[in-house]
Amino acid sequence: MSRFKPIKRDMNYLFPPSMNDWLPEQHLARLLLKSSSSWT
Repeated sequence: MSRFKPIKRDMNYLFPPSMNDWLPEQHLARLLLKSSSSWT
């Protein structure tokens, strides 16, 4: 059993895209993130 993942040479991104790049400013996920971070 190998400990390494196979290489996907046709992959478009080296890292996953940032949520800030594709999520609209007024999206519910941003509101939930902002409200949950204020609890700490």
